[in-house]
Amino acid sequence: MPHSLLYLCATWPDPPGETFVHQELLDLAPHFDRVVVVPTEACSPGEPRVAPANVEVRRDVRDAFLNAWSGLGPVGRLVLGLRPAPWLLSELTRWRPSPFRATVGELAQARLLANTIESMVDLDGIDAATTFWFGRPATVLALLRRKRPNLPCFARAHGKDVYAWRSGLPRLPFQRHAARAMTAVFPDSEAGVQHLRTVHAPMANRIHMGALGVPSREEGPVVDDGVLRIVSVSSIIDVKRVHLLAEALMLVQRTVHWTHVGDGEGRPALETMVEVMPEHVTVDLLGWLDHAAVLQRYADHPVDVFVNVSASEGLPVSIMEAFAAGIPAMVTAVGGNPEIVVEGAGQLLSSDPSPEEIAAAIDAWDASDRSRRANALDVQRTRFDSAVNQAAYADVIHNAIHAQR
Repeated sequence: MPHSLLYLCATWPDPPGETFVHQELLDLAPHFDRVVVVPTEACSPGEPRVAPANVEVRRDVRDAFLNAWSGLGPVGRLVLGLRPAPWLLSELTRWRPSPFRATVGELAQARLLANTIESMVDLDGIDAATTFWFGRPATVLALLRRKRPNLPCFARAHGKDVYAWRSGLPRLPFQRHAARAMTAVFPDSEAGVQHLRTVHAPMANRIHMGALGVPSREEGPVVDDGVLRIVSVSSIIDVKRVHLLAEALMLVQRTVHWTHVGDGEGRPALETMVEVMPEHVTVDLLGWLDHAAVLQRYADHPVDVFVNVSASEGLPVSIMEAFAAGIPAMVTAVGGNPEIVVEGAGQLLSSDPSPEEIAAAIDAWDASDRSRRANALDVQRTRFDSAVNQAAYADVIHNAIHAQR
């Protein structure tokens, strides 16, 4: 179908992060003639990912926006954020409590970015727009749609852009306006759907589950030598509670090898904990690995169970990737975790488990139960295959384009 798509993200194809954006674009881009990607945040030095041939990355738009923002200065930013607008008045008065500084600053940045896109991107040649995040990029699309009401706009939603408490805010500024402006919003979990439908009840009929996915691949190797091999993949930050897994491993009775992939502000404290692990527990803290390297480890190294003890989640792609290699999971019953770690494919811990609860579950884990591996593979292949799910998302976008014509 000869359609062009505007796609907003944070930094893709440049570092850091947004691994899942890469996979989405690999599988979404073939369904469009042209995809114009506008990253919206400053990137870090490093090797960029290779974009599909029909994807045009407009770093110049991001750079122009960031330069203009720096040039405004505090007074200019305040003036831009305080310009009379019904949105701002409703945010600061009707929808209390409203953090003044965050609200005004958010609107100023969203306005400037929307204006920059409008001046530098030929929107007459764009048939629809989508954003991977239901935060500022969604506010930007909402602002653009005020001038172009016939432009179908969509947003995915995941974690911090769904739950305000994850950002330390009473609510997320302008999310209500973004929800009203979107053609549809697609949280990646049913838990996210229900949360947003509750928060934005008048827009509930346009909020739907939109699962991400990963490529299907062959099951990883299995070794039966009496060592339980655990892997975890996450940032080492408070919400991920990696320290809780470390505390549990100090209590286990069986022989365990734990590999953690990821880094963050909690690493020094975690390294201290690892130094006093009992002799029958060995640990590898690998830090950040390239996404391809993580998948290659699953292909080359045996893993018995993937563990996630986070306090909050969307529907983790990291679990999908483990399932694609036939690795079952032990996870906390938070967010979308119970939606993927269904009976037979792993084990649900309580939402706020003690180290003792986790240790008992690890000691009781039967690594010889191959049915869990088969069930994990089946869940990924039937519900979380990226090519299938992105084709379905593309169909939604195409249908909305045709409905406007």
